[in-house]
Amino acid sequence: MLTDQTSRPDRRTAAKSKSQPQNRSLLLAVHLWLGLSLGALLVLIGLSGSALIFRYELERLIFPSLTHTSSHTPATDPTANLDLCVSTAQAVNPLKTVRSVRLPVHPDGTLEWLTIPMGSTTKEEATTVYTDPQTCSVLGTRGPRKDVMSFVVNFHHALFLGKNGAYLQTCVAFVAIFMACSGLILWWPKRWTSSRFRPRANARPLHYAIGFWAMWPLLVIASTGCYMAWRSTINKALLPETIPQASSAIKPLLGKAAMTRSDAEIKAKKQPYPLSLNAIVATAHAAEPDAEWRILTLPQKAKEPVTITYQLPGEYGRSGNNQIQIKQTDDGTVHVVKVSELKSGPAMKRFLTGLMQIHYGEFAGVASRLVWCATGLMPAVLFCSGFLMWRRRIRVRLIAEKALLGRSR
Repeated sequence: MLTDQTSRPDRRTAAKSKSQPQNRSLLLAVHLWLGLSLGALLVLIGLSGSALIFRYELERLIFPSLTHTSSHTPATDPTANLDLCVSTAQAVNPLKTVRSVRLPVHPDGTLEWLTIPMGSTTKEEATTVYTDPQTCSVLGTRGPRKDVMSFVVNFHHALFLGKNGAYLQTCVAFVAIFMACSGLILWWPKRWTSSRFRPRANARPLHYAIGFWAMWPLLVIASTGCYMAWRSTINKALLPETIPQASSAIKPLLGKAAMTRSDAEIKAKKQPYPLSLNAIVATAHAAEPDAEWRILTLPQKAKEPVTITYQLPGEYGRSGNNQIQIKQTDDGTVHVVKVSELKSGPAMKRFLTGLMQIHYGEFAGVASRLVWCATGLMPAVLFCSGFLMWRRRIRVRLIAEKALLGRSR
């Protein structure tokens, strides 16, 4: 009896120790074949993501004739004629309507007018018209899928699948999370040595070291990527539209900043777009003098306000985190109807905006963008080193089999 009782724990220990190598082999096999089958796609997503981290800088470098001007006039400058520029951009393609304009960040920047087909709500067939802020001359246009940057954007955002690309993007993000976690489990050493953290020229230690250090930002990027794939759907579900009134601190300023034009002046102009964008931008600038204006979105229906996205000093982000809505009434009066600032907005909006900024690497300025850009290159290193490790294992196995056959003869 004593012998049977003492032997039971030994059997359990033996069974447990026997199952551990089996579990590890199974995890290694799944990690290996997922990496070999989907690794190339992960590499392309990582490389395209690294390029998009500095998208606007690359566009200024690749398209200098479209993104640079000699006028050096900011869009908020009184001499910048936005009313004439929007008419010029609209005249480039009468079958499309101007949806928004990206205001220049640099002194020598240009106005980027986004035009979409009438009745459309997506950017799939959009054309960007570039104009000089002062002379309003057309510098050129960019259409969908007609240049390298459009190709990279369409691939990274939707994998060339349109709205259906979100499903595949989510699956790929979960695969990346699994690869990172399973790689950490397989890497976890029985004995800790500093050599496992140092990248070396050999494929195995390089794969181990790069995998360990790149795993943490890759987990963050993949997790936030799941949100980015469904951002519009999630935002609609979690952020119900509310229209807060302008704060009491701004109301006195609005009265002074409101700009009016007589009915005769409005009728005399007869512009294709019945809004004075110059008056709207001037009103916004008077209400928020320290703001950096990013995107001006035009209304798609009559009597809707113009929305301007902006940044406040000390904030990061490529498009701005705050919005001000300005409306021009029938008598020509321009006034602010809504101000939405991220710092005073709902906690859920701040959280979701933070996820977007984390995914873009905009949470710590240029430093975080550089780290995220380097992280996007790591899947290529891991895929190549993992492939070399797998090929070496196949070679060793073939050599062993040949040696075995030679001995049997």
